[in-house]
Amino acid sequence: MARVILASLNFAPGHINHIEAFARGFKRIGHETEFFLSAGYRDFTDPLVSHGDIRYVRKSVAELRDWHADLVFIVNPAVENIALVRACRRRNIVTAYLYHEPWRGFRFYARQGVKALVRAPGIRLLTIPLLREVDKVVVPSKTAFREYAERSIQFNPRVQIIPLLFVDRYEGQNAVPSASGRQYITFLGRASRAHQFDRFLDLVEVMLANKRLAEAERFLIATPTRLSKRVLIRLDELIRSGRVVLRSGRPIPTEEVNVFLRQSLLVWNAYAHSTQSGVMAQAFMHGTPVVATRVGGLAEYVVSGYNGELVDDVDVSSLVAAIDRIRSDLPNYVCGARKTFETHFEYSRHLDSLRDLLQVTC
Repeated sequence: MARVILASLNFAPGHINHIEAFARGFKRIGHETEFFLSAGYRDFTDPLVSHGDIRYVRKSVAELRDWHADLVFIVNPAVENIALVRACRRRNIVTAYLYHEPWRGFRFYARQGVKALVRAPGIRLLTIPLLREVDKVVVPSKTAFREYAERSIQFNPRVQIIPLLFVDRYEGQNAVPSASGRQYITFLGRASRAHQFDRFLDLVEVMLANKRLAEAERFLIATPTRLSKRVLIRLDELIRSGRVVLRSGRPIPTEEVNVFLRQSLLVWNAYAHSTQSGVMAQAFMHGTPVVATRVGGLAEYVVSGYNGELVDDVDVSSLVAAIDRIRSDLPNYVCGARKTFETHFEYSRHLDSLRDLLQVTC
């Protein structure tokens, strides 16, 4: 039996799902688990308490005393990760890093806007020494692997693909999710340029202005992002009319996300870029199809006519046509989405990959 520590030293509430799924996977193959978490996670750790002790890191890993493990698995970026990995080296502990979004080059981030261009190089500078020092790098898709191989493999050639894993939260796990009672076209996640949030708002406005479409449509926006005054003014009348439901400006608990997804006709994945979308995987969990662009990891998992629709252009006419195709055959899309989750994202399907990570501890 090995002891595995799962570490997330920078608060990112959506990652609690992956932390729990990987912990369950390690326990399923016979290992003990423990957690090193940013103090920001305190209100989100109920799913973890039955899987091991939780230690909160407020400022640095130097706060932690008397710990040991066979493997430390780091699930997201944090300045403290470098100190943690070096502490592991001193203790002869093997380390692995889940690299969600490998570096894609200055030109790519320049297209995402000034904020991305300023932020991304700083993250890159912090990530390089981490990549050099960890024993293994984990990436979530073939797309991420290609990006890593092109620009980062010189820092660490020991890289493995494991999707972003989830625990199955669908209530009727032995039955196909129902297509009935689904009413929302849903945006879930950060309201960012990468997720093309403004294009989603364009879709909402055009569909609700179209008399042929308006009576059938309701929209849900659930985002931790604090929306700007400009966006709130843009949405105000639609919210007051009851056609748009808005939850914004705070982290969204997993239980609330699950309810939203079960009520959704489809979920927006028409992103500008993505190596893999956790929103997509959670939608599939509840049998909810997606509309997605043909970018990166999305195109690896979305199959038009089966679990969603891929669009070449994020223009309203293409999106409306995709939505109509899903609506016209919703039970089959629901079934395909659920099967995709079971095959690719449910943690117990990847136990052999987790065993491979543990092999370096032998």
